[in-house]
Amino acid sequence: MASKQTLTPESKSAPNRGNLFVNFVRTLNTFFGVTKTNYPILQDRTNALTLLYIALSYVYAWSNYAVIYGVLFGSKTLGAICLFCGLPTSLFALWILKVKRNVALSSAVANGGGITTVLLVMLMTGGAWSHQIVWCILAVLATFIVQSARAGIFMTLYVSLMSCLISLLVQPQIGAKGFWEFPFAMLSPGHAYFNAVTMLTGPMLSAACAYIFKSRQENALRESEGLRVEAEAARTEAEAARKKAEELTEQVQEHVRDIKSMLENTKIGLFSVTKELSLHKDYARYLETIVEDKDLAGKSFFDTLLAHVQLGDDEKNKIVTALEYSLGEDEILFEANASVLPRECVMNFVSTKQKTINLDWV
Repeated sequence: MASKQTLTPESKSAPNRGNLFVNFVRTLNTFFGVTKTNYPILQDRTNALTLLYIALSYVYAWSNYAVIYGVLFGSKTLGAICLFCGLPTSLFALWILKVKRNVALSSAVANGGGITTVLLVMLMTGGAWSHQIVWCILAVLATFIVQSARAGIFMTLYVSLMSCLISLLVQPQIGAKGFWEFPFAMLSPGHAYFNAVTMLTGPMLSAACAYIFKSRQENALRESEGLRVEAEAARTEAEAARKKAEELTEQVQEHVRDIKSMLENTKIGLFSVTKELSLHKDYARYLETIVEDKDLAGKSFFDTLLAHVQLGDDEKNKIVTALEYSLGEDEILFEANASVLPRECVMNFVSTKQKTINLDWV
């Protein structure tokens, strides 16, 4: 006995968090204009998306650091640096991306402003801010990916040299005078040298990896673009060849129509003979009137025409031999045998006594 099963539908009130997140991301992308319409090339759209979320992460970070430094740590200077240097440049970069759609300029503003803010915070904390290396590496990588290898190298040199200079020269002087604005200080000389080496080598190592990645990416893009151009050129040539073939086909068809019309209406008995000495299917309809027969296609040339000609058997055999040696061969053979081909002859038919026929052999 079959058991009865009850299907319980899923609750319609439970939201699909995955769809909500996807919809949120799409709305965010559309708001800032990072769409396929504005960036039809995939690489440009990828760079714009990368920059968008890096700039948004800057906005989030500087907003939080302004509160942490200014309120929790009580450093108005550090809070002001984050609030009036880091945050405005990030927002300005987003505005450039949305309104101007200039990814390179937006990246320069976002990453340049971010690095400058990091260096100022580093200056005021004596290098005690442990997150500074992370933000420096992020800015270097973002510049390589979104802009170019040249811009990435420039950003790397700027970050490494300035941070190293602050660690070795400025921080000890400020530390000696007690100007650091942070709840705790790292005043040992060893810390200054360690921080300088870290800030010098960290971004450079990251830049080396990013440079290799960017170089390979650009090479791949150049090869892809070259293949795309070649494919486009081949497609254009194929399209031109197709149109030319269509034109030639139309011309051939037009000639065929003209020939068929001529064969139907001309008062000349035009015909051609195959190598088997039979009549070709395309012949002038008037030929049927001349030879007093119908449906001549494929019929024997000898039986249809030559048998009615008033010539001796020897002369008829010479005509047949000349045609056998000439059809499908070089023109010189036809000219050599042309003397045995009659230009005028008398033909006998049942319905009429005689017909005098003028012959042209071509």
